[in-house]
Amino acid sequence: MVTIARTKPPRSFATLSAACAVVWAAFCAAALGLVVLTAPTWPDAVERLGLLAAPFAAGFAAQVLLAALSYLAPVMLGGGPSVVRAVNEEIDRAAVARVVTLNLCLVLFVLPVPSLVRVTTSMLGLAAMASFLVLLARALLARRRLGRRGDGDLLATAIPTGPRCPRGGRRGSPRRCRRAGRARRRRARAARRRRRGRDRRPPPAARCAARTRDPDAPGAGGTRHGRSRRACRRSRSSAWRGRTRRRS
Repeated sequence: MVTIARTKPPRSFATLSAACAVVWAAFCAAALGLVVLTAPTWPDAVERLGLLAAPFAAGFAAQVLLAALSYLAPVMLGGGPSVVRAVNEEIDRAAVARVVTLNLCLVLFVLPVPSLVRVTTSMLGLAAMASFLVLLARALLARRRLGRRGDGDLLATAIPTGPRCPRGGRRGSPRRCRRAGRARRRRARAARRRRRGRDRRPPPAARCAARTRDPDAPGAGGTRHGRSRRACRRSRSSAWRGRTRRRS
């Protein structure tokens, strides 16, 4: 642990608070052993243990809790790298000052000082610990602001579920998969027609009109392949209805 601290000094609030919590845990363990060794009887040792309540509760337990919350808050809030950086920047704001204030207040609280000093130091320590809630609220606002501006690489808020459509389609309901399959087949048929050159031919209605206008065409006398003018008009109207139905 000391080697890691030498190679990479702690700078964030989580690491500083965890390091101070370890120091306070060692102090409480040493003080507990000293109290047990110096007490003449077990009732006297139990009475002296009350002096270790504040260092253990505020120095060890509270700082471990704040360190864990500071480390896990960016992970739980989610988002991309820019969002995590913004959240860490808000949570680590004035990290050294907060840690020094809290531990200095604990040291003064443990020492034999007047009651007024103890009350003042306890209030300052509580304010230093409560500042985490304010900074967490600021981190939430920063994440929301980045999400509204679209600057952060936010993760998808809604992940599509359901069976995957065949041939690499998106996940969705079976109806959506069927619609995607029909559209894919239509596009494939259109591509095949373009490759074969069928779309270069005029539609049936235009061919029928050309036949009726050409007196030398086969089936003269207003017929197309032996059909009458009424049949040609009927085919043109049916072709027009089919086009309008496909457009709608």
